[in-house]
Amino acid sequence: MLKRSHIIHVHMLLAALVLPILLMYLISGMLYTFDVKGHIKKQKINIVLEQPMPLRLDTLAAITEKSLIQHHLPIPEGEMSLKKKKSSYLFRWGDLKYAVSVKTTKKPDILRMTVRERDFLTQVMRIHRAEAGSAFKVIPSILLIGVLLILLSGIYMALSIPKFRKPVLYTMSFSTVLFLIVFVA
Repeated sequence: MLKRSHIIHVHMLLAALVLPILLMYLISGMLYTFDVKGHIKKQKINIVLEQPMPLRLDTLAAITEKSLIQHHLPIPEGEMSLKKKKSSYLFRWGDLKYAVSVKTTKKPDILRMTVRERDFLTQVMRIHRAEAGSAFKVIPSILLIGVLLILLSGIYMALSIPKFRKPVLYTMSFSTVLFLIVFVA
């Protein structure tokens, strides 16, 4: 049988681990609900090619990097992708703070580059919506498991103390029925 002191210790450490992550999601979710999403500074630049060339991921990465350096703009550290859409191409390269997209134009020797710089709030919103890269997709899983273990250990501790058993069972029953009523309605 598990000792209550061990459960209290795990409960306490999990709460300390999960609280900062949970606050970030709660605050950013509330801000998102009130349509506060941050700001993105955009800059559009035409890239003139010396001659039309086959568009591949590596060539577009080199062209983009060279253009960013020429314009004294930061180079993103994130992932690159190249997608073909009908008769045009879209190259994307970005991280949490900076994003660059390069599109082909009707003129084969001109590319259209858009550079986006996200402020802190916009970066937080991208984390909230799981758009911040694969590393940030692990955070909601940690949060879910942590909160679930905190709740289960808290209920286990409460049920193991006779004077808390009935109020906890009544409260859980009430919240379950309330949820079902709201869910069905």
